[in-house]
Amino acid sequence: QHLEVGRFFMNAQQPDSASAEFLAVLQNDPANEDALNYLINAQSEMQQYDAALRWTGTALTYYPASVNFQIKKASILESAHRYEEAYNIIGPLADQNPYNKKLLQSYIDERLGAGQNFLYRQLPDSARSEFAAVLNKMPGDTDALHYLTNTSEAVSLPRMRVPPLRGTTADKADVPDWADLHQVYPCRLPGSELLVAV
Repeated sequence: QHLEVGRFFMNAQQPDSASAEFLAVLQNDPANEDALNYLINAQSEMQQYDAALRWTGTALTYYPASVNFQIKKASILESAHRYEEAYNIIGPLADQNPYNKKLLQSYIDERLGAGQNFLYRQLPDSARSEFAAVLNKMPGDTDALHYLTNTSEAVSLPRMRVPPLRGTTADKADVPDWADLHQVYPCRLPGSELLVAV
């Protein structure tokens, strides 16, 4: 019953109430796959990324071979701008599933995001390495080519101090001003959607 009520709250866009229902399920059945799955979705929707990652870790202890939970973990890391950790998960999955275009695109976006972060940290060599990795996977990627050939211009963009992402433990964080970056490079930016929404 708690699971059904939790789903109702999720459909009603009330992830906080939904989380309480899924937690009630997990108190009696800690390995309930559906409850873990929905709880991770709810925490992610609330941008409580640390909590979502903890529950993803719990899920993977019960289901270590679950591609679904591995993808969810990578997606949460991407949403938290932890791109290198994300693509270290997605990369092997993309290699194992060469015909899965969503996995490949996620890997490309996470590499591009890592490169953008390096640009704002004024680490052009590291940024070039990320963009080159994209081209190694997808030689015709226009965004990677554009970034790679204009790295010297990108490092002159300002850095900004902003409040931490909700759900993280950081006190303050230097993050890229994505709007400024998009003005200089008018192409796609990394997404933060969950790859698996069930």
